[in-house]
Amino acid sequence: MMPNNFSTERFLLCRAAGCWCALSLQGLGEVMRPQPLEKLGRLPEFVDGLSVIRGKPLPVVNLPRLLTGKNSRPSAQERFVTAISEGHKLALRVDEVGSIRELETSIWSNLPSLLEEVHQEHVAAVGSLQGGLLVLLRRSNLISADDWESLQAEPA
Repeated sequence: MMPNNFSTERFLLCRAAGCWCALSLQGLGEVMRPQPLEKLGRLPEFVDGLSVIRGKPLPVVNLPRLLTGKNSRPSAQERFVTAISEGHKLALRVDEVGSIRELETSIWSNLPSLLEEVHQEHVAAVGSLQGGLLVLLRRSNLISADDWESLQAEPA
């Protein structure tokens, strides 16, 4: 038996904007059906608004809109995934939640130069899983420090 020279990490696989995305399990919370939203006008276009989850108002980042600039069609598989970003709790809206997978770090490649300018802030790498595209998402910098500050000032 050959020794395994590759390190692995566990990810939650979610579908957003027609492709599978990998979210590191570190800093993830729970998966739930979408909750009611309160829209706010001064946040980035990919933030749907605030949703009260476990008694706390959390911003909801729409991953399909973040990746493509447009919403996915509503579906029964749509979910919120709570997560920590820059020390703040938020919810990620995804089209579907798949499974938890252990993936070797060797599957990841740098972003193609064409995509670096557009998605460098939010996509860390790309890979292939069972012949399909897999996107490794960053959870840092999803919401700017200024936007977090304005959210803190919102009445609960």
